[in-house]
Amino acid sequence: MVADPVPVVVFSHGGSLNNDGHNLNKQWGALLARNGFAVIHVGHSEATGANGMTLCDAAGVPTAECTLTEDENGMLAMFRSYDLTAVLDDLPRLSQVSQNNNGPELDLTRVVVAGWSAGSRGPSVLMGAKIRPTASAPLFKLAHTLPKAAMMLSPTGAGFGGYFDDGAENSWDEMRGPIFFATGTNDQKPSNALSGAIRRQAFDLQPAEGNRYMLFSNLEVGVGGHGTYDLNDLNSPAPLPGLTMAIGSAALAFLDAEVNGNAAAREWLASDKALSSPATLSG
Repeated sequence: MVADPVPVVVFSHGGSLNNDGHNLNKQWGALLARNGFAVIHVGHSEATGANGMTLCDAAGVPTAECTLTEDENGMLAMFRSYDLTAVLDDLPRLSQVSQNNNGPELDLTRVVVAGWSAGSRGPSVLMGAKIRPTASAPLFKLAHTLPKAAMMLSPTGAGFGGYFDDGAENSWDEMRGPIFFATGTNDQKPSNALSGAIRRQAFDLQPAEGNRYMLFSNLEVGVGGHGTYDLNDLNSPAPLPGLTMAIGSAALAFLDAEVNGNAAAREWLASDKALSSPATLSG
């Protein structure tokens, strides 16, 4: 049994709602677990029938608009935010269950919410982002006080998934940190126009505080891709393994600095070492 309470990462998977989603993003789970974090992968089950309507009613979404379209409206972010809130609220019980089974105590003062691609949407809302679930629904907010930090990997920008920037107000202007972002010019899916330049709006439009970090790759479109930020390219041709290691190393340094209070990690983040990091992801 682990003697000391361990920090927790609640991880939201990529893609749409998926009853088996807790089996995704294994690379991130393995990396974080190897470095001392208890990782809870959330499977965002399909919100159908009465279950979906209950959530729409709670958020003020008109019945006729209670339909999920992944990038065209903000329903995916809304559903995921409710799921993550339920997990966060249940962490005290989960910690006790873990201890009862000779596992570690979860440190509820060191909780992180994280996700890749569509999985970054729920964490953003819990850290204070605002979205438009549908055209006629009110702005959706569901900020949570428990997370100490967040990681948004391949985040969503304005014009996609309910995120907006109208000049006077935007989805990110009320968010709190600390937050780590990772995306790049090559962070492009063939299926839509959500480019790396649009994705980085989630960082660029944040409040100007010193606890927001962005790792942005300048590799061109076609060298790697969207899956690179899910740590899929460790065994790919150069230069992708180096970028993969840099993403993982920077994320771990962020967590050590902002969640574990490690001064050396904070100093590392302030340097350019993320650009030439050693093989943090090996093993």
